[in-house]
Amino acid sequence: IPRVYADEFRKVYSAFEQAIDEEIVASSISIERGGIALALAKSAMAGLSGVEVDLGTVPVDRPLRDDTILFSESQGRLLVSVAPENRERFESICSSVPHAMIGTVCSGGSLMVKGFSGKMIIARDISFLSAKHKDVFKDY
Repeated sequence: IPRVYADEFRKVYSAFEQAIDEEIVASSISIERGGIALALAKSAMAGLSGVEVDLGTVPVDRPLRDDTILFSESQGRLLVSVAPENRERFESICSSVPHAMIGTVCSGGSLMVKGFSGKMIIARDISFLSAKHKDVFKDY
């Protein structure tokens, strides 16, 4: 069951708010139902952009399986994109909270995820993901 650590999360959200106030956040989404996998897919579909991610760069307390990292619904996490020229400032703002650059936005139009072994574990075209997502809600 996901745990809520309000005091720790407050620090994360304060840093995030500062980054928003300084207008260096290009996009963001909370990592909730479906974990980081769904957050990445939703972000890629919304921006019609490709994404390349390396799970080996996701901050974890202990080694975890790829599927655990992808679908964990741990609370208090955000997926944030910033322009390359804002990376240093964003990392400075977030220096007191756990954070990591886990990937890049690219023009390829695909969601590409490398697992801890370095092997590609997800390689899907964004248009395919979008069509499947829309298909689920076609009757609503």
